[in-house]
Amino acid sequence: MLDLSFNYRKFLYLLPLLVFLNGCDSDQPVTKNIQQVGIITIKPESIESTYQLAGRTVASEISQVRPQVNGVVIEQLFKEGTQVTKGQPLYKIDSSLYRDGVDEAVGNLALAKATVNSTRLQAQRYKELIKVNGVSQQELDNARSAYEQAKATVAVNEAVLKTARTNLRYTQVTAPISGRIGRSSITRGALVTSAQTDPLATIQKLDPMYVDLTQSSDEYMALRKQLTENGIKPTELSVRLQLENGTTYAEQGTFKFSDVAVDEATGSVTLRAAFSNPNNALLPGLYVRAELGTGTRPNSILIPQGALFRDAEGNPLVWVVGKNNKAEQRKITLGSAIDNRWLVTSGLSSGDQVIVDGLQGLSAGMTIEPTPMS
Repeated sequence: MLDLSFNYRKFLYLLPLLVFLNGCDSDQPVTKNIQQVGIITIKPESIESTYQLAGRTVASEISQVRPQVNGVVIEQLFKEGTQVTKGQPLYKIDSSLYRDGVDEAVGNLALAKATVNSTRLQAQRYKELIKVNGVSQQELDNARSAYEQAKATVAVNEAVLKTARTNLRYTQVTAPISGRIGRSSITRGALVTSAQTDPLATIQKLDPMYVDLTQSSDEYMALRKQLTENGIKPTELSVRLQLENGTTYAEQGTFKFSDVAVDEATGSVTLRAAFSNPNNALLPGLYVRAELGTGTRPNSILIPQGALFRDAEGNPLVWVVGKNNKAEQRKITLGSAIDNRWLVTSGLSSGDQVIVDGLQGLSAGMTIEPTPMS
């Protein structure tokens, strides 16, 4: 029988050494998994530039109908919700007192004119009598003064008569503008005053219809710069309107003006466009979206909307491939949305590689394996 104890003990001593040598001879190093990402390479392109802005429709003219004299309304002369024309009678106020006022003013004016004639004749007589010492100089001066006062009284009474006739005319309340009139806030028999704050009715001109749009001050300055570079006047901008239900308004609008100041509360600028509204399809107060066509914009940089994310402060960011295939965050400035892409106005340049797929789990400085997306 063979004694194997010695060989077995030597094997136990040599086993760790054999395991170590085997590890050293291996040709496969220990590797760490590298995250694969999909990328696009930025290539500037020419686009038909547009700006998408939100806004609300506003009547091109608004007039609140108010009485200019006191009295009781005895008749309403219009139908609510209809089209009225400038100068059309709307309400009739009891005119009895104002007619009496006109008659009184007419009488006072006639009396004043009679006094003028009397004092004029007396002044003429005194002028002749003073030549033969028939009256004193003081009496002549008094006659002339009475004549001048009588003429002034005539002028005052003419003004009173004019005012009385104006007040009488104001007993018929007319439309100050043409447009669609709303509901009446009073009924026949109501007492109205010239100092009241509540309007009797409101008239709005709906054709053309204005649309007030809001834009951030940064975007507004970028728009002005682009228009200057392209040689486009603001009044040449075309405007399309999208309604709340998603349909596009048939009429094309024109750009009117922009505010001369920035709203301190919101940091935005208001722009106004005008649209023809022949069938009153647009009503005041509608929420709409407008698209401003600003011509061709060369060397534009666009990224998919899915590549964008934001930091805690809301700043827009993208992931890009940095040096040695390291993931890197890049802050960008956005322009308008064009279909399913964002226009980037700063932060990216031609040749940059933007990560658009495999964004989950990325961290700054992570080694990545970029794969171009088709």
